[in-house]
Amino acid sequence: MPLRSLNFLVMLLLAFAVPVEAEVKTQVMAQELRAMRGDAIISAQPNANGGSADTNPKLNRLLSPSFSALSNERLSKLATRISLKRKKGGGRSELFRRSRNTCSSLVMKRVLRVTKDLNCEPNWEGKISLTSNDQYYSSLYSVNQLNLPDAWDLSTGSDRIIVGVIDTGIDYEHPDLAANIWTNPGDIANGIDDDGNGYIDDLHGIDRVNLDTDPFDDQSHGTHVAGTIGAVGNNSIGVVGINWNVKMIGCKAFNASGTGSTAAVISCLNYLVNLKTELGINIVATSNSYGGFPYSLSMYNAIAATRDAGMVFVAGAGNNGTNNDSTPFYPASYDLDNIISVAANNSSMNKAGFSNYGASSVDISAPGVSVLSTIPGPNQYAWFNGTSMATPHVTGAVALLMSYCESCSYSQAISSILNSGTSVTGLSGTTVTGSILNVAAALQYAAALPIPTPTPTPTPEPSEPTPVPTDPPGDELDLGSATLEILAVNSRARSSVTCALRAKRGGIDEALVGRTVGLSIKGDHNSVKKKTNHSGNAVYKIRPPKGVSWVARCIAKLTDAETGAVRTVTSPVVKLRLKKR
Repeated sequence: MPLRSLNFLVMLLLAFAVPVEAEVKTQVMAQELRAMRGDAIISAQPNANGGSADTNPKLNRLLSPSFSALSNERLSKLATRISLKRKKGGGRSELFRRSRNTCSSLVMKRVLRVTKDLNCEPNWEGKISLTSNDQYYSSLYSVNQLNLPDAWDLSTGSDRIIVGVIDTGIDYEHPDLAANIWTNPGDIANGIDDDGNGYIDDLHGIDRVNLDTDPFDDQSHGTHVAGTIGAVGNNSIGVVGINWNVKMIGCKAFNASGTGSTAAVISCLNYLVNLKTELGINIVATSNSYGGFPYSLSMYNAIAATRDAGMVFVAGAGNNGTNNDSTPFYPASYDLDNIISVAANNSSMNKAGFSNYGASSVDISAPGVSVLSTIPGPNQYAWFNGTSMATPHVTGAVALLMSYCESCSYSQAISSILNSGTSVTGLSGTTVTGSILNVAAALQYAAALPIPTPTPTPTPEPSEPTPVPTDPPGDELDLGSATLEILAVNSRARSSVTCALRAKRGGIDEALVGRTVGLSIKGDHNSVKKKTNHSGNAVYKIRPPKGVSWVARCIAKLTDAETGAVRTVTSPVVKLRLKKR
């Protein structure tokens, strides 16, 4: 590609023209365990075999009205974020006293006494894993290093394969990316949560930094990652990704300075898992080019949930130049079998000086020095360095492999990639495989895997009646026990109101899914209706006038399918009042 054909953003390149040593220092600072003051995450413990924990009903107590002054958001079925802030006059807020170490604060101790046997940890900060310099190359050396031409003879990708990019967002309007950006088939831009997943108009993903559904990139890191995974191929412009055809979902968890939180990442992971398990979106992998967090049980559980949903979690090994065997770098260092930890190498197939390594903790290497890819803006491109740039090469390889072998499981995809790399003597001892990603060989390895034979379902003899399943005694849903809880979170722009509908089955609370719930608002003489999502919640976004109080109540009419009896359930009343500036 001629250099004159590339149009660069001068200011952006200047912003990233930082010596490698300076960026490594930033990464070390990120590992000094900075936490968001006043924030905590309460999570359930993993089960006995180390997998995802079962939903702990005690977490639901944190979302009840009695905790509304503290509760911020449910991160997943296994974690809830709590903010220890209280309202003061003039719309200000302040932390409760002695809350610098949030989990040991008096307020949190009282919360944990109510929610016994749960884990508390701070909401840690982390950084995107990027380094930069001013060296430019006129070609994508990764094309030949990763044996991409031979891989493209087998597959150029598929729009049925979807990847989640957890990063600073994506420029979904970039001419080299737009055709490969996912558009939510269950939602339209109408101000309504059409697919019932808790997000209004999440057309291309969500933003957990600004708490909206516009994952546009205001930094460039995420757009660069997306270009490596899936810049459109054979379109006569720009660069080409590992996949010519793929669909990418943006989830913005890191801000314009490259900083994000544990809670934001967990929310992104939960959003993607929900899209796959509840809405049938075929997400095969997530790209995770960030780190600097300490060990977090909540994040471990969230990644385990992606494994249970059949997704590969590809993570950068980090840019500290250190050994992850002795100094873990999270999230790449979590001990979960769906994680591929990726080191960075240069065009000479040597380990990049900044790249972390580990003979037992880092899996494979991929190009991460002077990688050319997309950045925000029409026809904008730049060269970046970092394990952040190595990670999407492997993520793209997973997606390409799954387009070639759609019956492959996440574990077969990982096995194919790790068992087919190009062995390099100089990389021996730096990773588990001592090799560089070889995309064509990975596809060929997957093609030779045995196709699983489905277990036949026995058919009863014609003379035998087909058994009719029945609920065991005492296991029927008791609509008479149904309850509606209401939670309102007021901000400067709008109020978010959640109506939670539950009933007991066998003495255990169960979410009522797909039931119509109305939100009655007095002060506006208005009411709206919505169906509950998979968590039994109906979420409304309300914009009352600033400084004017409205009151709201949730109402549901439940009909017993057998008797036809109708029961009306109502919630307590909450106040909606936007803060004045």
